[in-house]
Amino acid sequence: MTEAGAEEAQSLKSLVARRWRRDAPFGIVAVVVASGLIWEIGRLGWATRQPLWLVAVAVVGAAVISFATDVWQSGCPAWKFHARIGAKTAVVAFCIYLTGWGPMLTIGLFYTIGDTLTSFGGNAGLWSIVWALGAIAAGTVGIALGAVPSEVHPPEVYGLATLAAAGLVAMGLYMRTATIRREEAQRALEAQQARFAALVQHSSDLIVVVDGEGRVTYASPSARVIMAGDRPGGGLAVGRTVAEAVHPEDLEESMDAFSTMLESDGSTASGQMRVRFVDGRWHWMEYIATNQLHTPGILGVVVNGRDITERKERELDLVEQATHDPLTGLANRTHLMEHLERAVGRSRRTPDALAVLFLDLDHFKEVNDEFGHDAGDRLLLAVVDRLRRCVRPEDLLARIGGDEFCIVLETSDAADPKGASTERAASVSRRVIEACQRPIELGDDVTVAVSASVGIALGDSGLGPEEILRRADLAMYRAKTKGRNRYEFVEAA
Repeated sequence: MTEAGAEEAQSLKSLVARRWRRDAPFGIVAVVVASGLIWEIGRLGWATRQPLWLVAVAVVGAAVISFATDVWQSGCPAWKFHARIGAKTAVVAFCIYLTGWGPMLTIGLFYTIGDTLTSFGGNAGLWSIVWALGAIAAGTVGIALGAVPSEVHPPEVYGLATLAAAGLVAMGLYMRTATIRREEAQRALEAQQARFAALVQHSSDLIVVVDGEGRVTYASPSARVIMAGDRPGGGLAVGRTVAEAVHPEDLEESMDAFSTMLESDGSTASGQMRVRFVDGRWHWMEYIATNQLHTPGILGVVVNGRDITERKERELDLVEQATHDPLTGLANRTHLMEHLERAVGRSRRTPDALAVLFLDLDHFKEVNDEFGHDAGDRLLLAVVDRLRRCVRPEDLLARIGGDEFCIVLETSDAADPKGASTERAASVSRRVIEACQRPIELGDDVTVAVSASVGIALGDSGLGPEEILRRADLAMYRAKTKGRNRYEFVEAA
């Protein structure tokens, strides 16, 4: 035996063993029950009585032939299906006509039609009908010749056989048509699923389906590979929660949106949040979630997400450019006025808790003219580094333009807001003046000395941001006129 033949024989042997383990228990019970039932019906006179051995041989033979043709068809080309259909139809017809009620029991032949449609598809249904009609014709001829027992005699049996054949054809064609339509629908569904799978497989967008508790029931390949969940290096797998991958600062807002969406079928929620990827970094995701918890085949919330980190970074860069000074990185005038607007709003109840320091570098123009703009830029950067050490993280330090800077201070001392803001404004001003007057090395053996003049305006419930800043500017010019390197207050009217 060739190697290919040996493999085929081994495969057939394995198939027989699997089918035997699967079908044998039920088959044995069915053979015993069917044999006893047919014999008992005959003994009671309800059907033609046959010897028990004949009944047993017929039923056992039908079971063996059915099992053998199933195995044979599974291991052979489909064009041999005629032998299978013929054998199964013959054993079923034999058992039917053995009872003497053959024309009335031809409904049993629908078993062979259904088996053929299941195994070979709708297009094979016509041949199964032909074989069933052949079995009815053969049984009828056998009854006419006296070779087949029958409780119904000619000519009635011929009419019954004709009606049985007509009904079998009608129902057989209906079963065939229904099978073909089901197959077409299945093929269309499989094609749709294949297209969807291809789109999902190669999509960079993340698609996740979660249940009502936020636990993942499906994750697209990109979601499984990219999103890290609660530990870097691990994908967002089925059974875990999306919340494990969401940034803590975005979690509450996203969960609130999720809870609101669950209140009605078909509702949606959208937004942006940060999720952790397997690279360990937080990425910005733009998502839209749709409640399909009651949609058959989905039974969950479908979340579509797209990585917008690059876009978000560009937006942040644009915001940074629009609101910050390109040289020093400090807030620019636009940012200053927005911050001051909010600070004024917060200080409505305690207006004296707000102080604005407007400072200008003394002798900066001389340094710029003598050593050039590059040296002037280095001087500004050195001054900014010192100014940062003079304020708290919550204070705002801004560059208005040229050598002019502004510091916004907010004091939270409710007992004495005016005293606290005045004292702190003076303290910060002294630190600023002291820091600026120390010599600054610009490189190339160049050391310069500058100073700062500071004007201070305290908040007032009737003043807007522009007016407060204008008053601080006037106070700064007063400091310059009084000798520079000092600070002056302008009390709010």
